[in-house]
Amino acid sequence: MQIPLEPVAREWRGFGTVRALDSATIPAEVVSTVVSVPEGIEVGLPVSAGQVIARLRDYDYVEAAARILEQLAEVDAEVARLDTEERVLVERRTVANRDLELSEVDLQRVTEAAAKGAAVDREIDAAEQRRLTARRALITLEELQSLIPVRRTASTARRDGLLATHRLALEQIERCTVTAPISGILSEVMVEAGEQVAIGTPVARVVDPLRLELRLRIPASCRGRVRVGDRVVVNR
Repeated sequence: MQIPLEPVAREWRGFGTVRALDSATIPAEVVSTVVSVPEGIEVGLPVSAGQVIARLRDYDYVEAAARILEQLAEVDAEVARLDTEERVLVERRTVANRDLELSEVDLQRVTEAAAKGAAVDREIDAAEQRRLTARRALITLEELQSLIPVRRTASTARRDGLLATHRLALEQIERCTVTAPISGILSEVMVEAGEQVAIGTPVARVVDPLRLELRLRIPASCRGRVRVGDRVVVNR
């Protein structure tokens, strides 16, 4: 009786958990209260990317956006007032410049008349006082006009800040509608209507079963014996 040598595959038994390579845990991105969970949002049911998972209360963010719009209207009105004020100041400076020119001419005439004995010192002082008054008025107008660009820059900066805050409020409103980032199967739904959520609170978990991975834990004694291409039988 001859006994031939036959290669026999040695069996190794391992254990592991199947997981989806594509999955997403959907967190809440705002502090709010769950208003509703649509029908059909249940564990085990399929969902598509962009489908609404839950709706959160957005009243506070809507009110904040409305208040910001009111503040923006005030800033726009302030900028319009600055434009009007600047035009008026330009006209007043033109008048003040002319007034200063006339006062200087008047002072020169009185001074020349005094040199000829046709005017007294009191008249010279009065003309000098009128010139100084016109000069002070012109300096005041120049100062007010020089402040217009500074005030306009401050208003513009405030407007930019309000616009940024308004965009954030609109984003917060959008975040109150929680949607699925990927298509797949709902493996968990963690919230119910009326529940309070904070930023980062898990709302649901979606897994895509099209690509799965099974990491097997096998005995250390088979190290060096298991190779790529070996046949694997999976039982669940």
